[in-house]
Amino acid sequence: MSRRPDCVWWSGKVRNMGQTTLRGQIWRALDAIDKQGESKHLAKQEQGWKRGQPVYGVFSGGTQNTVFDRAMTFANWLTDNHLEIRLFRDLDEEIVIEFMAEKTATCQPNTIQALLAALRKLQEGLLAMRWIREPIVPAEWAVDGHNVRRGLTRLKMRRRLSNGWESASRNTHKLCVLFWPVGRELMRYSTCGRIWCF
Repeated sequence: MSRRPDCVWWSGKVRNMGQTTLRGQIWRALDAIDKQGESKHLAKQEQGWKRGQPVYGVFSGGTQNTVFDRAMTFANWLTDNHLEIRLFRDLDEEIVIEFMAEKTATCQPNTIQALLAALRKLQEGLLAMRWIREPIVPAEWAVDGHNVRRGLTRLKMRRRLSNGWESASRNTHKLCVLFWPVGRELMRYSTCGRIWCF
């Protein structure tokens, strides 16, 4: 049995020491499609871009960091649920569907859309590096629904403020003005209970 210089013999098996972690593979895949400093507008014109289509490449550091963080979410899920996968070339569409199904059950629709977009960018980089031969993210995956509103609605906020104002006006005889931030607006109450939005 001849030994190859790029391998290490361990317990009678060949172990490739050149393997990188999933994290390193993500960085290398994103570097393969890195187009920072180039014009995204020109790239859209060159690829014949239409509304709703992705633009090939990553054109800003912020986008690259966001895609990396979301791809690391997927990589961490892989290490928790599929220990046998150490390289992205071992992935198939079924595993990505399993991940997306689990996230769809536990996350808001905006989060699912962001994860899906990040996985498609990662797929683009993996295809550019030729680490995968066919797409692993299902093209027909669609995100339905709307985010559940959190916090108080404007109507509930107005009711809560008016109740607070009534109790405050009974206890004081002075002119009181309350300011309360609601989203981007600032609501103002007068002694007669009227609301002005600035």
